[in-house]
Amino acid sequence: MTSQRSIDTTEALYRKLERTFDRRSAYGEHQVDWCFDFAVTAWHLVDWFAIETGADLAGKQKQLKTKCPELAVCEQLCNGAKHLVLTNRNLQAFDVAQDVRHTEDLAGIVRDVQGQSRPC
Repeated sequence: MTSQRSIDTTEALYRKLERTFDRRSAYGEHQVDWCFDFAVTAWHLVDWFAIETGADLAGKQKQLKTKCPELAVCEQLCNGAKHLVLTNRNLQAFDVAQDVRHTEDLAGIVRDVQGQSRPC
């Protein structure tokens, strides 16, 4: 049996995120599982980065969500799955049906920000 590397650094977690993204087709009919796995890893990567660099976690989360609005989707998925019901009023509300659409190449999602599509 080959020994496995640990996921014990931000770099290692990022590589796991890449592997999860690349395995999308392997999830077959269970694309919701892929979305969940990817979102959890992506959102927690922000935490790991903040801790590893000594950055203010809340500030880094806000900064990165501004730069990449898709992280707000990841945050909602993570918190919704953890708590079942979202009760944190600080989370930015959005309507997936209106504010988020898929890209034709399935490379990701695009969030409409003030009438302009912004890919991450």
